Amino acid sequence: KDVVVEAGSLVPLNLPSTSQLDIVAEFELDKNTVERLNGADVAYDCGKNGGAAQRGALGPFGFSVLAHEGLVEHTPVYFYVTKGVDGKLRTCFCSDQSRSS
Repeated sequence: KDVVVEAGSLVPLNLPSTSQLDIVAEFELDKNTVERLNGADVAYDCGKNGGAAQRGALGPFGFSVLAHEGLVEHTPVYFYVTKGVDGKLRTCFCSDQSRSS
């Protein structure tokens, strides 16, 4: 509860393997970064834009669901925010299954 996580860090939750969770999270975007970005009329594609490992100004941010302690196998579930030419923000909800079996 009330955990603040820095960019790129992992916070392990040691739970039984059959656990089910409801996670409530709040993410804050840096207002100055949002204002500096030029809007692009390009849609973000979860599968073609580098997955969870490809960093941009507004993402990705989210959770890594681990299947193996050494991060050999895991599934990032993340959000990526884009700014359109109209100045409005759009949020994409993605999962990167490139390291999952």
